Amino acid sequence: MPFELENFSTDVTHQITRHMSPLNILEMSFCNSDWRELMKTFKFRIKSLYVNVKGLNQEPSCGLAAITLGVQLWKRGYMHFFFYRKTQEEIENQIVLGERTVHRSFGGNQFKCKIDSTSYKVYTTEPVGAFKNVLADMFEMFPGSIDHLSLGHVEESADHVIFHVLNNPLVGRCNSLSIPSGCGISSRLLRYVLAMDGLRQLYLNASTPVNFKLHRNINICHVTLPYGAWITRSSLMLLNVESIYMGDARVNLTDLNELIHAWLKSDRKKLLRVSFSYSRGCPWELEKRSKRDLYDGLDVKTWDEVKSTRPRYFEYEELNKKIDCSMGMDITRSDGALATINSTRDNVDFVDHDPIENGAEDEQLTQFRVVSEIHAELIEFVKTKLSESIELQTFEVDREIEFMEKKITRLNRSETPTFNNHNEQEEREDWELTTEERAAQLQQTERRLNGLRRRRDNLFCRVQKALDSLNCDGLEQVRIVNGRCNVDLSKFHVKNEAWICALNTSLGLKKIKLICDKISVLEVGREATFWFDEVKGLLEKLEENEKQIALGLIVEMAFWKSETTIEVDNLYVDLMYSLFDNAFYKETIGKGFQQVPFSQSGIEHELVSLKVISVFLKTIKQEDRESLEQFTGYLSSSLLRTLNNVHLETHHMNSVITVIEGIEQQLISTSDQFDRVLTTFGQKIGCFEGSLRHQMTGILRRFRPSVSPVPDQTAHVPVLMAAISETLSVRHFTVTEHSSVASGLNDTMETQRRLEERRRVEEENRNKETEELRKEVERLRLAAEEEKKRKNELARLEEVRRQEEENKKELERKKEEENRKQKELEEAIRRQVEEEYRKQVKEREQQETERKNKEAEDVKKRADEEKQRKKAEVEEYKRANPCTFLRNVRLFLHTCPQKVYNESVLNGKIIGLYFSGYWCPPSRAFTPVLKNFYSQVDVHGFEIVYFSQDNTLAEMQLYLQEHHGNWFNAEFGSNLGDLLYNQLGCTGIPTLIIIKPNGTVISSKGREEVTNCTNPIALLDIWKSGRGWL
Repeated sequence: MPFELENFSTDVTHQITRHMSPLNILEMSFCNSDWRELMKTFKFRIKSLYVNVKGLNQEPSCGLAAITLGVQLWKRGYMHFFFYRKTQEEIENQIVLGERTVHRSFGGNQFKCKIDSTSYKVYTTEPVGAFKNVLADMFEMFPGSIDHLSLGHVEESADHVIFHVLNNPLVGRCNSLSIPSGCGISSRLLRYVLAMDGLRQLYLNASTPVNFKLHRNINICHVTLPYGAWITRSSLMLLNVESIYMGDARVNLTDLNELIHAWLKSDRKKLLRVSFSYSRGCPWELEKRSKRDLYDGLDVKTWDEVKSTRPRYFEYEELNKKIDCSMGMDITRSDGALATINSTRDNVDFVDHDPIENGAEDEQLTQFRVVSEIHAELIEFVKTKLSESIELQTFEVDREIEFMEKKITRLNRSETPTFNNHNEQEEREDWELTTEERAAQLQQTERRLNGLRRRRDNLFCRVQKALDSLNCDGLEQVRIVNGRCNVDLSKFHVKNEAWICALNTSLGLKKIKLICDKISVLEVGREATFWFDEVKGLLEKLEENEKQIALGLIVEMAFWKSETTIEVDNLYVDLMYSLFDNAFYKETIGKGFQQVPFSQSGIEHELVSLKVISVFLKTIKQEDRESLEQFTGYLSSSLLRTLNNVHLETHHMNSVITVIEGIEQQLISTSDQFDRVLTTFGQKIGCFEGSLRHQMTGILRRFRPSVSPVPDQTAHVPVLMAAISETLSVRHFTVTEHSSVASGLNDTMETQRRLEERRRVEEENRNKETEELRKEVERLRLAAEEEKKRKNELARLEEVRRQEEENKKELERKKEEENRKQKELEEAIRRQVEEEYRKQVKEREQQETERKNKEAEDVKKRADEEKQRKKAEVEEYKRANPCTFLRNVRLFLHTCPQKVYNESVLNGKIIGLYFSGYWCPPSRAFTPVLKNFYSQVDVHGFEIVYFSQDNTLAEMQLYLQEHHGNWFNAEFGSNLGDLLYNQLGCTGIPTLIIIKPNGTVISSKGREEVTNCTNPIALLDIWKSGRGWL
């Protein structure tokens, strides 16, 4: 069934492709090069790109594809490419061409492919090369954006394939990247992925190298790292993210405390959530010591449902997260930012809430100090801006007073009006008022005038008071409070940076902006001309570049008002047209119509443009031919862009028709410029049906009475879609390339035939619908009768069931009465038996208690004897093994600084000589480990003597109090420490030497043994046996 695809317009073709799968679009591109080029112009967007290299290092015999590529377009399913490694002989002999096995060209190379409904199986000797060719072809065919990239089963040996994908510019601009599973990711690939600053989300579920080091900031918004073993304190400081989840990170609560301190010192507003699950070295059940590590140096407050300024739950809508922070601790930054540290059994979360609203309490206001010179400049700046603000308010009030005074003068007139005022319509309406209406309006206007005068007087008082306060020599604090907490969305806001700068420096521009804001809220145009004259007067006082900005503001506000309301605001249009008597103003306004930025995009802003230009055309007088021609050109350009837009739909065309019908007279008088629009308009008639088509035909005939109706192009669409559904590879389409020349008479006859055929089909459909409706009514009647019978039968059965239920209940009641009497008899017998049993049990328990007491006395006696024996053995061991190594040495305990000990406290004990200093970071790191070890073995005959390597006595005492355990230390500055340090061959600190009481060295590597120890008691037994490291 051949179809001439070139007969379809671009937008019809685009509508057809919206219903086609990616595979069918690709297959159609193989039919004809023109079709392929047309498909590229549609810029299809890729929703998800999937790459899996699991089979790249597998044997071909396993049957697994070496590489898998998945491409999913928006609102469509996936299309997969499976690349199988085959020898050239296997490809030629085993892969036989047929209906589904064909040659396809990708990247200029041909491959044998087997096609099914959603995938291609590509057979090649070089899977990587074929994959690269197909990938390049996909990016060329679908050149729109890529939303998501998924990399399945990454491993280091396949990094060259993954990097080829990541280095593509389209992939580099994707929104999210996920590596859901597979082997461990390489350090090189991990570093590359973390450096993809364009990503919004990263989900990395592959295991990562533990020794990986991060050297740059992570600038991805949302990061999920279930395997974060490489995360350390230094990595935390490089987080420039909105939210991050980390599992198995190598951080502790002190590291998290450091991150929070860094947040407090900064003004970062991007970080919203840091979440840890299981973390190595992080105690989840927060005890006193752990809490001290986490909250060290922080001013934290508990959450109070009534007084707290934050809600109970932290909600993050973008990631659909909701965290209960009722048990969390709050901290507040100097700029008012509020964060919560929330710890549960499984997680520790740090979340940043929205900033605290200004004005809640004085203590929550942001405060800062400035040097005196800057303070003076700041005061002068505030005075200048305050004066400008008051001047603008005064200008507005004075102009309103002037208008009210003129209105009162008109209302008090008794003579016949001359109608030469700035607003003749308003003057005429005032003259036609009745006596009562005139008196009421006069009273209302006078009240408003008196209110305006009081407001002006108050303004003068306020500005004088403010300036006097700022001029006061003793002024040390300035509090600036914003008059509005929220942005007024009902007013126009300038977005052009250059215009904002000009507004900040030009009072005249500010006055024009103020007047335009006032015009936007006028309900009627009675005051409009008065304010128009004010704008003209202000424009004359501006420089040329300021005039351009002012006129641009007026044009943008006209379009902004039309975007935010259903109807176009005629007051802005009247204001612009009132300025057309000046050639410079007229030219600048015309340019402004072509350069207006829109908050909306695409066809919607073109419709707004059409509304404004059409109202402007109706405002222009017929004598002003130049302006009519100019704005008809603007309208024609906008209409052409609208009609050629691929997103044009029925409601858009209705708006276009409304615009054209509203200014039909103006367009007929300038129809030469409108010819191209009419041609395109006629081509679109076939794309619509029903009353809309008749409206479009009527408009075309009024402008071109001799033009015949355009044949319906969409009649081919159902047939084309049916053909697409019949075959997967779309090879039944024949593309004919020729120039179509058909007479108007044949087109008309063909159109008439189609209309007759359509009427016949519609008549048949109506008859079928009538018959089906009659059958449906009959079916419903029979169904109602059946339902009535069914309900009657159910009622009868319900009555029978109820009677049987009552009989059954009566029998059950009699049976329950008999059971009750039987149970009472059994209960009496049971109580008697239980009483006898309790007496027997009590006697046995008394005998057992006496026996146990006697046994306990025997055990206690034996334990005391054993304790005395062991004590005697220990004393004997101490006497046999006195400490002869540290004789005449004064020893101290930092917990009892006033008491002095001698070597007798070391008799019979294994001794650890510990050389360390507070200034040494490794010493500070090892001392807590040694403290933990000592706490488990100090009662088993082990003692430590600390020889200080600190710089000062104060430093030593601080070190002892904050880090050391309750062991002995030698006197600070003792020569014995240096002598032992040199005699024992120590080369650095921290050093732990294990010796016997007589000075025999058991181990010179006590630090390494304690660090790697998992069983302190066992290690002490090894030392006691003398098997240490020498």
